[in-house]
Amino acid sequence: GGACSALLFLLHEMGVLVSLRTILATVDGDAITMLRMRRSVRFKRAGLEAGQETVGSTLSRTEPTYEAFEEMCSDLAQVAHRLDAMGDAARSASKVLGVLHSEVRSTYRQL
Repeated sequence: GGACSALLFLLHEMGVLVSLRTILATVDGDAITMLRMRRSVRFKRAGLEAGQETVGSTLSRTEPTYEAFEEMCSDLAQVAHRLDAMGDAARSASKVLGVLHSEVRSTYRQL
């Protein structure tokens, strides 16, 4: 019970964090381009390479969206670095949840 609950809490916080970061990228980038990219990726899930080509060609034409995605990737990489730097403390679900919750609060403030 405890491990499953901890996992669900962690997945929930990660989902919220990624959703909020995606919203920020959409606000900072071009919303129409973002929608086209999402639609393209969604319909070409089976062909990952084709989806990547479409996304790449779309992003090359829209600099603000590219920058917004770069910032989102950088922010998520920083979260991964924070978690990695925890060392053995990363084995504690409550400590990891604390880091994720802190990141979610920070992202809410940015909105």
